[in-house]
Amino acid sequence: MQVLPGRSIRLWSIREIMELFQSHYLTYLFDSLQMWENICEKAKTDGITEPSPDDEREPQTAIAKLFGQAFEFCKKVGFSPAAAATLEMARTRLISKGKRYDYSALLTEILAAKAMLFHEHWSHAFVAVPERHRETVNKDNLFGDEVSHAFKSAVPDIREAGNCLAVGCSTAAVFHSMRAVEWGLRALAAHLGKTSVKCHRRGKVVYKPLPYSEWETILNQLGPLVDKRIEAMKQGPKKQTAQEFYYPALLEIRAMRDAWRNHVMHTRAEYSPEAAEAIMGHVERLMRMLATRIKEA
Repeated sequence: MQVLPGRSIRLWSIREIMELFQSHYLTYLFDSLQMWENICEKAKTDGITEPSPDDEREPQTAIAKLFGQAFEFCKKVGFSPAAAATLEMARTRLISKGKRYDYSALLTEILAAKAMLFHEHWSHAFVAVPERHRETVNKDNLFGDEVSHAFKSAVPDIREAGNCLAVGCSTAAVFHSMRAVEWGLRALAAHLGKTSVKCHRRGKVVYKPLPYSEWETILNQLGPLVDKRIEAMKQGPKKQTAQEFYYPALLEIRAMRDAWRNHVMHTRAEYSPEAAEAIMGHVERLMRMLATRIKEA
């Protein structure tokens, strides 16, 4: 998987992968090595030990040149330094003055070069992203621009939830979705005037900052605040709007905590791609609703 600074993954088309690794040139190298392998094998079968000194094809020189081309290719496409060094050392051996290779020795060098190139070729892995999830990769505004603007701290988790869904890490997608909800919960608490929550420790009352408080404690203390705020309002559209916003928000967050958050955080559940996508849909609707009235300070 190709990793980029600041991003977990990036999308590559098949064409881009082919261009990145210069597939046409790699094919040429494999074909050329295979050709010389066949020549060496045939010579051995025919009982020919060494190339003729006046052989116009000059096997040793030609193979050394081919190794040099493979060496430059390895450097250009980012194959391992060890692979490039192996090819360069083989080339150097072949061009050494006074050292004449027979077909068996040439075949040994060719097979080693092929094995190394095959290893490098297979060691670069890419994850296939289904077309239906292509638009979720590295998308900061996966839940909409309003959510991204209102809850900037949630953007990394929203983006990672989409990335995880795209590459089949469904449980991780739920995990990041629940983290996004927590940013919404903290913003809701701050909106209601809560920057810390009251707890009891060893018989004393202490106040814990929101990032270090449990959802249960936060939700239990937000409920009375919402009741107090709404009870103080006169009957009318404004009060109805507040009721329709605050009560469903608290209900949704509490439901998400009980249905998914606690289980995914404490390794009690795993989720299929379909379940993760459905859960992310619930989270998106909640975050969009919260973004209509509140935002991070």
